[in-house]
This record gives sequence, structure tokens and C-alpha cells, in this order.
Amino acid sequence: MWVMSMLTAASGRFYTSVFGAAVFGDDRLVTLEFSPAGRPLFSTPCVAITPWLSGCFRVGLVESRGDLFAVRFSLELARGKGVVDIFVYKLVFSDNAWVKVAQLGDSRVFFFGKGTVGASMAADEVGLKANCIYFTNEDDKGLYVYDMEQGNITLHNPGPDVPDSTEPMLLMCSGHGQKGGAR
Repeated sequence: MWVMSMLTAASGRFYTSVFGAAVFGDDRLVTLEFSPAGRPLFSTPCVAITPWLSGCFRVGLVESRGDLFAVRFSLELARGKGVVDIFVYKLVFSDNAWVKVAQLGDSRVFFFGKGTVGASMAADEVGLKANCIYFTNEDDKGLYVYDMEQGNITLHNPGPDVPDSTEPMLLMCSGHGQKGGAR
């Protein structure tokens, strides 16, 4: 049930992963679907991961325009916190498989806080460069940007007056028809 507390919805179902156990070879995706009879249906189908790398990592799920993406943050081995590389996978529902992708699609940006559930937005609506992943790290004040085209991570430091141990919090709001829904 702890895993189900981090749900992402796509294609009429709720999803979460057991990727924390992926180091041990667990490739299940937990699915919750509500039936017309009102009884929730849980399933844990095995999902092929191609290619999936071993090592120290965290994985975040995000729904974007009806598609489900898994973003794999590869962490430095020494401390297990600093992100050294990012890989993005899209779930191909018909094949029940994760496929590595080079683009987020349709001028999108993804946002991730320290948790494992992300948000997707149209880059032009929030004035950001498309095909980038914005994320924060635990016990770190910085906002990081991974550029999918360049393959690099840049740090945006809020300044020397903010203690290094300060954790930013990403908040999303719908904007209800207003431009600039991210704050």
C-alpha cells in the first residue's frame, strides 16, 4: 500500500511502480482500475524494461498527454543522492514494455521534486525550454535542469543567502485557464 500512495493516472488507470525493488529484479507495475461495478481492481503485470541499467537510482512516474513515462535518475554511488545521468522511458501499453525515448514529446517539460511522482506541462505555457526535466534533490537547495537534447544537467542556485541544506518544494496549480500554471 505504501507504493500505491504515489499514484499517477494514465489511460483510465492509476499506476505506481515497484522500481525501488528493481535492483532485485522486480519489474512489476502496480495498476489500480475502478470497474463499473464499483469494485477496485489491482494488478501487478510484469513490464519489460528495455534497456534498464543496474546501479543506484530513483525512478519517477509522470503522465503526459495520455502516455506514461518513467524517468530514471542515476545517482552517484558514493552518497546515493547526486544525480549523474537521466534516462526516460515511455510505456507502450500494447506491448506492456518500457521503451527508452529521446524526447518528451509535443513541446513538454517534466517536473520532479524529491518524490517519485512528476508533472508534465507545455513548455510554452510556462515560458521554459521544451524537452527538459526540472528536478530537485534531497537536502539540496538547487533546481536542476536536464536538457534531453544536450544530455547535460545544469544547476540553478538560488543564491548564497539560502542555506545549502534547504530543500525547495515544487508546487503545481492548474491555473484554471490562466497562462503560467507553474509557480
